[in-house]
Amino acid sequence: GYVNSPKIYVEDSTFTVQNCTSNASNGGNFKAVDSEVIYQNNAGHGLSAGSVILENSSLLSDNNGLYGVYVNGDFQVDGTSELTVTGNSYDGDYAGVNLTAAVTDGLVESGAVVTITGNYCSGFSSRGTCVFEEGAKLTITDNYNDKGSASYGGGIYQGHGTSDASF
Repeated sequence: GYVNSPKIYVEDSTFTVQNCTSNASNGGNFKAVDSEVIYQNNAGHGLSAGSVILENSSLLSDNNGLYGVYVNGDFQVDGTSELTVTGNSYDGDYAGVNLTAAVTDGLVESGAVVTITGNYCSGFSSRGTCVFEEGAKLTITDNYNDKGSASYGGGIYQGHGTSDASF
């Protein structure tokens, strides 16, 4: 994996981070353009970054021990991208997708496909602000919180920010 806040820019590529004994990533900014991105089978976080921006790309975060996708800045999924977050948080009280309060203008555009399923805590947790435009295809199902009564989750946990989801 990688740490220390690098800027990761992936274009016209396949980018895979897998089988790390700790976090696959932690910090920095991440942008993918016309690419396939996979964070899979990591003991810690999958994609953990300040900003996560997807343009005509697919991102799969699967079977990571902690967060599947953690964002602490810009969050943008354009209308030609897919984000799939499955089977994460098996080793702690972490959401499949977590948007912190620093996400003040998150956007999932019409046409984007976002699938958040089978995570072992909250599927989607947000203390920030994120708009899902009408026409975005959002599926949040079968997320199971097995972390005890002090934990938040199942499907969607909305903290102190706001989310506007149109289905």
